[in-house]
Amino acid sequence: MSENSSTLNTALLHEGYAIILQQKEAFSNVYYARLFQLYPPLETFFVHSSERERQGSLLGTLLSIVALTDKDRQFAMAVRVFGVHHERLGVQPEHYPMVKQVLLETLQHFLGNKWTAQAAAAWEKGFELASSYMI
Repeated sequence: MSENSSTLNTALLHEGYAIILQQKEAFSNVYYARLFQLYPPLETFFVHSSERERQGSLLGTLLSIVALTDKDRQFAMAVRVFGVHHERLGVQPEHYPMVKQVLLETLQHFLGNKWTAQAAAAWEKGFELASSYMI
């Protein structure tokens, strides 16, 4: 595991994930609407996905971040496979910062007063860790 994963506040990630699960449909709708608004070319990666499939993918991504920061090595392999799938769809390394930006903005919106500097840092580091396995 990377050094960054050991410095993460995983409790904040777990707390945030639990909050998002309670609002998963709205979270997913806001996230994808914003992603496609800011970065219309990324919508081409989702033309064959239903809203339910997109929601599952997004929640899976969030779960990946939480699980990886818990040092779950088996999950790391699953995330790598997920990355290979993204690569086959044409996702490039330069797309990850776009996704990260929208993900962090959406988390901030939905977590409300639970979105602190520490939570932001934890989610950003967690995303970077997950991305490192996918790219």
